[in-house]
Amino acid sequence: MLKERSVRIDPIFVASLPDDKHQAFLEFEVYMAALRDENKKNDNSDWTAEQFYINGLNAYAISRGDDELQKVTNINIVGDDQPWYPYSNVINYVERRKALHAFSLGDERRKSRSAIGLSADVREQIHSYISNIRHILHQIDLPELKREHIFNALNRLAMEIDTNRTWVESVGEVVMRLTDPIDDINKKLAPAKKLFDKILKRLGESRDEKEALPAPEEQKRIEGPSTAKEDAANDLEDEIPF
Repeated sequence: MLKERSVRIDPIFVASLPDDKHQAFLEFEVYMAALRDENKKNDNSDWTAEQFYINGLNAYAISRGDDELQKVTNINIVGDDQPWYPYSNVINYVERRKALHAFSLGDERRKSRSAIGLSADVREQIHSYISNIRHILHQIDLPELKREHIFNALNRLAMEIDTNRTWVESVGEVVMRLTDPIDDINKKLAPAKKLFDKILKRLGESRDEKEALPAPEEQKRIEGPSTAKEDAANDLEDEIPF
């Protein structure tokens, strides 16, 4: 049983999950993993915190009609003789599902235009912001898994900045990672969020500038070859110093 200091699922967060079942699962799993780790810190046993994580995913699966996830998470590890095996099965399933979603998202990206073109100046400025965010993350007290998730998301975004085309989904991942169900962690992340808001502003300005560009002019008709007389006149003009 969870102790009094335990953190519990927030119904307001659950109600805010997106309609897209894949994205909703990703966001809810990150949320449950954060609660699991916080419960471990609050003197709950690993088994109890991990069962809480599994129960949360199972409840999500039932409410969303996710039969596959429900089957995987319909287990009880507390008191089992070999508790690590069922739990590791859940973790393996979650990681596999995340990987499949990543490949699916990659296919969608190739078919879509959800990318923002960036100038060299904007890229340099955003890299500076990312560097400062990393510095902040090193200075504050965070659960190591949370810190690692944010760093990984920032690294993926930084790589896309270098390619001169930044995908909206990568930006969204950082936004999601910089949010936490635990108020204390949210307060610690506030300076990093403030800096990331500046990145969002620069990306928004770049997109607005791109959309405001005039349509390309109609190509002029290709003229026929010049006459020998015109060529001679041009050669003469080329030799006149300015």
